[in-house]
Amino acid sequence: MENRYIQEGMHFCFDGKTLTVYFDNRLDPTQLMEALFSDASETTNEIKGIVEGRVKPSDEYAAFHISCRSVIREHSVALGVVAYWILYGEVGLGDIGRMRFEGECVDSFCPMTNLETDISKGRYVVTATTCEENVIDLGTATIAGKSVAISAEAFWVYDFRRNIQFKSCISVDNDALDYDRMKRIYISVASALRFCLGRGNVDFEVILCRDTSEGWETAGEFTALHGKTYVPDEYDGGDVAFVRAHNIGNHFSALVSAFDSEMLEGKALSESREDSQLITLPKVIKLTSSFEHEFREVFPEGIKHGVGTQRVYDKARKAILDAAEELPSDSKRILKRLSDRVEDDSLEARIRYACKKLPQTVCDVIFEKSSVNGKNTRLGKKITTMRNDIAHGNKPRYDLGDIREEYKLLINLVFIMRLLRVGIPDDDAVRLLKAMS
Repeated sequence: MENRYIQEGMHFCFDGKTLTVYFDNRLDPTQLMEALFSDASETTNEIKGIVEGRVKPSDEYAAFHISCRSVIREHSVALGVVAYWILYGEVGLGDIGRMRFEGECVDSFCPMTNLETDISKGRYVVTATTCEENVIDLGTATIAGKSVAISAEAFWVYDFRRNIQFKSCISVDNDALDYDRMKRIYISVASALRFCLGRGNVDFEVILCRDTSEGWETAGEFTALHGKTYVPDEYDGGDVAFVRAHNIGNHFSALVSAFDSEMLEGKALSESREDSQLITLPKVIKLTSSFEHEFREVFPEGIKHGVGTQRVYDKARKAILDAAEELPSDSKRILKRLSDRVEDDSLEARIRYACKKLPQTVCDVIFEKSSVNGKNTRLGKKITTMRNDIAHGNKPRYDLGDIREEYKLLINLVFIMRLLRVGIPDDDAVRLLKAMS
């Protein structure tokens, strides 16, 4: 590979994670770092350096986004790689009009369903429809201020006399692609897919395509190492309940836009399907925190109390402030801080308020899918107690099995509130909840 930063006599080796630069003569590491990161900003976490060049003898173009993490030895420098892409021939990123996502997670999200079978006449015949009949419009998302069209399709690949494979892909069409835009598309699509699947271990093969007179042509590939999961991707069979492409349709693009704008936060953990079904103490903290965040977004004014309740709060606050006036300054400050927390409603109260104020048609399905009694006046007490015990280092007063229904209630509430926040109508949100459950 030849590179604009590197002198003659240097060689490269990429092992899938680390780009190592070897040189024949000892080079001052400081000079090498200044060359690689001469355009980098020290005050941001943006791109730290792009090493690019052509691979011999195939003449393929390869570019590596490298971080500032490096290991320097006598005759080599090992650089951490954040992402890389390869383009074939004389193609540039500006020629790429489509990013095509493939993988087991995509096969799960958009399975081949248009199959016809015939076992008559002593033969077993499977008829698969054409690709055009298996394309699902996922809408138009906004990434970095520009519109991109998203679709999913299922297709089959036939290996003569060997086998037939059913595969799926998500296609994102765009104009004038650059690295920052490519990275944002990758992250947003991955986050939206994790949301729909209900698990964190998604992984892709991303194929870069250009539009030609004969149709879409493979022109390269993109790999984001920061998006790789520690838990391997997996295929979900038809018996697993989650939101698939035909369920969500063009609302998928609303999720992609929301993740790109950071209206929604993506999954932080890489967890398998089996892991996602388990309740653990850290998950209780994470789930209750997510609910509190969504509650503040959906109900920014907080819990609106009745006149009688508000009068009680006002009297309590006044009594605390009156008592503070007769105390030394340090004690006065403590009581004033306490007065600010008079209306600091508990997690339990917020759960019941959300169940009361969300649309009734939505709440009825949430209660049904969570196996809880919506009229229970202490709804949310167990998981609130569990959260508080964990946060304060106390021995939990309930077992994890005791909070199973309320745990699922919060999962469904968070799911619904996120859908409503991105503008998905109530009826569609209910339909998606039923698919997930």
